[in-house]
Amino acid sequence: MARPRSHPWARRYPGSPEPLNVSQDGEHTASIVTIEDGRVSLDFKRLNETEFVDAELNVEPFADSAALVQAVREHAASVVRRPGLIFCRFRLIGAAPASLDVDLQSLSVELKERYPGFELIDDYRAFDLETIAHEGNTVRAAFVNAMRARIASAADGERPELQAALRYGLLAFAKKGLRA
Repeated sequence: MARPRSHPWARRYPGSPEPLNVSQDGEHTASIVTIEDGRVSLDFKRLNETEFVDAELNVEPFADSAALVQAVREHAASVVRRPGLIFCRFRLIGAAPASLDVDLQSLSVELKERYPGFELIDDYRAFDLETIAHEGNTVRAAFVNAMRARIASAADGERPELQAALRYGLLAFAKKGLRA
């Protein structure tokens, strides 16, 4: 996004008065140009009421889904102080304990109802790939090593699908439910 900036000749890119998507974070302004006694001054006045924000929560400390769900709700409430005016892209990060089995689909629906425009992104690792890759002569280790090699050599556009396949495969090995 173009940021407000001054220039000796008062050239300015104002952008839109309200952000249009999450990539347009920060203040949106109007330029106030004053010409007085042969001097030019430029000031900026904030216009936007709408905000797009990014937030993260590390899932590592949470061993059970109830604790994680509560933490997500609390963190979301602290970030989205003005529902309908603050839109949030909320990313879950870190390495989750193997015991963590949370229904993120239901949580996402709940949060979207409470906070319009809320997007919950499942971006955490549910498995320690390094440990699995070196656990010995197991089908699971062979699967992880083969998938990691395939992901490493894949085109950028193909990687997200392969990473999802790796995750779903590991969930199947763990006999956990597969959720979209």
